[in-house]
Amino acid sequence: MFKKVTEVKPTKVLRVPTCIPELDWLYGFTGSTWGIPIGKMSLWAGEKGTGKSRAAIEVCRTVARKVWSPVGGKPYSYKVLYFQREVDLGTLAGWVKQDGGVMPDNFYVSRSCTVAEQCSEIRQLRPRIVVVDSINMVKDFRGNSEEKIEIAIEGGNGQDCYRAACEAVGCHIIFLNQLNKDGSAKGSSCIAHLLDVEMILKRNGPDGFSIACPQKNRYGKTGLSTWWVHNAKKAYAESSFRLEDADWCRTHGLKRRDIAAEGEVFRKQIVEESYKEYDAEVEQLEIDRHNDWYDGLSTGKKFGRWFFGMSGKL
Repeated sequence: MFKKVTEVKPTKVLRVPTCIPELDWLYGFTGSTWGIPIGKMSLWAGEKGTGKSRAAIEVCRTVARKVWSPVGGKPYSYKVLYFQREVDLGTLAGWVKQDGGVMPDNFYVSRSCTVAEQCSEIRQLRPRIVVVDSINMVKDFRGNSEEKIEIAIEGGNGQDCYRAACEAVGCHIIFLNQLNKDGSAKGSSCIAHLLDVEMILKRNGPDGFSIACPQKNRYGKTGLSTWWVHNAKKAYAESSFRLEDADWCRTHGLKRRDIAAEGEVFRKQIVEESYKEYDAEVEQLEIDRHNDWYDGLSTGKKFGRWFFGMSGKL
């Protein structure tokens, strides 16, 4: 039944700060609170071995350990639930401990592999962040039609779905997925269309990768990118591009970083240093030429130049 838009009550997007500033900046802000929107879902698609799991683990660790509550700015920890089907839970626990040396009590793990099982556990535990690693390992998504995938995500036919569980609990679900060679997400193309945010992870050097939100973010900006490092110990954000964002600086009481101005200052410094190096080289060249000329004189001429030079001073 249709109705006037004025009869619909606007809903405010609530967010969970992750205490990873670059990631909070990617997801966007509401009011002065930056972070992951709760009651929503996102897709992290990346190449194999990029660092998707390690980055997701770092998000879960920080949220389960301590985040800053939007109310009063006090530290608060949330429950997180990590569905892992690609490796055994012992390996996952080793990664969690290796990444920070601390095993948060609010970090829960599960091997459930169907939508019904996962949604049931989400409703039972009521976590704030959920990670499905990976969506390709969920049985309901293997070889099914787009209609069945849509039912698994959005609901239908009386079946429980991720959207309903997500909104009922007030959590955010992150689905990890692989990228095809052409840069598209593996599996059905409808997955990215049904979810609210799409992040693309790409390798950047031997130990680095980028997390970008190039095209889709229903609750934030697009065209943003961050740089991360993935080493043997952990994955962490290394860039600080948020400091170039006017909204981020305004809500944090910071002065916006002007890259163009910094580049001009840097250029002038390079030019000045180049001129100084050039002048030093010219001066040294003149000294070398004089020394070479003086070394070429005979001993008698050198003595004569010294004698007459001294005579003039007497």
